[in-house]
Amino acid sequence: MRICLLGEFKGKLDEGMRKTSFNILNLLKEKHEVLSLDLREIFKRDFWSAVKSFEPDLIHYLHGSSFRSFLVLRMIFKMTHSSKSVMSIMKLMPSSILRFASLLNLKPDLLLVPSKNLCEYLKKIKIRAEFFPLGGVDLEKFRPVSETEKESLREKYGIEKERFVILHVGHVKRGRNVLVLKELQGDNNQVVVVGSTSTKADQDVLRELQRAGCKVWRSYFEKIEEIYAMADCYVFPTKSYRDAVQLPLSVLEAMACNLPVITTKFGSLPHLFSEGDGLIYAETEDEFVKAARIVREIEADTRSRVEKFGWREVVRRLENIYSNLKEI
Repeated sequence: MRICLLGEFKGKLDEGMRKTSFNILNLLKEKHEVLSLDLREIFKRDFWSAVKSFEPDLIHYLHGSSFRSFLVLRMIFKMTHSSKSVMSIMKLMPSSILRFASLLNLKPDLLLVPSKNLCEYLKKIKIRAEFFPLGGVDLEKFRPVSETEKESLREKYGIEKERFVILHVGHVKRGRNVLVLKELQGDNNQVVVVGSTSTKADQDVLRELQRAGCKVWRSYFEKIEEIYAMADCYVFPTKSYRDAVQLPLSVLEAMACNLPVITTKFGSLPHLFSEGDGLIYAETEDEFVKAARIVREIEADTRSRVEKFGWREVVRRLENIYSNLKEI
């Protein structure tokens, strides 16, 4: 199959959408002829020349998040006479945009969405949709390690061996609700925040975390799996749908390392994972503090919960969707 992927394929892999684009591209290339186009180059002539000459069987816009996403996909679809078009929504958008896209007949052949409620809504406004939160994890790269390896990694990164390390990976900004992490610092806990280098940090939030004793690292880690491996627990406190993709890859990566995870009921997570085996849902500061005490006493089995989200399995399911769509 000739597949045109629209996404973010250039730059460091420290951001969820870019990671998703990169992994899907590399696995699809094993069996298919794939053209990958970086949407940040949409105003360059070469972008449109490549689209026109490739003549794809299917176009997949990997992370639609605005009305412009629908416009771009429709323009490319019309230009190439492609048989089918697919769009994945990784971040929620206002329902008014979806209604407007439907009224203007800008809808793709299939929308892959991260919410079951959204899926039902789209069907009501005559947009074909399927519940498919787009995201995955490299199960070979992100894995549990022995206590000996953990101690060695802590020495490498300057973390005291006896501390209980609570990790968060993501943007350092107020909308991510990361100031909750201040409440977890202390009592032998060491909070470590790895901030994205692709997004500017909120300096006020950064300073507040540091004053509380949290370690905030704003560097690109080629081996980010080592940071997960040295941790004892992962925390994802985000609530606002505007501030993260609906299936947070950092949560999947932490689970693949078999870490206990404390998270809000964010996005697709409660649709995909029930509480238990080291996964705890929390919403308030008090609930996060309480959960951070509980996870010290439990034996996590989060890796077994996330094995079906390995990138190879995710792409296999995508291929089935592509094939079924072509037959319609």
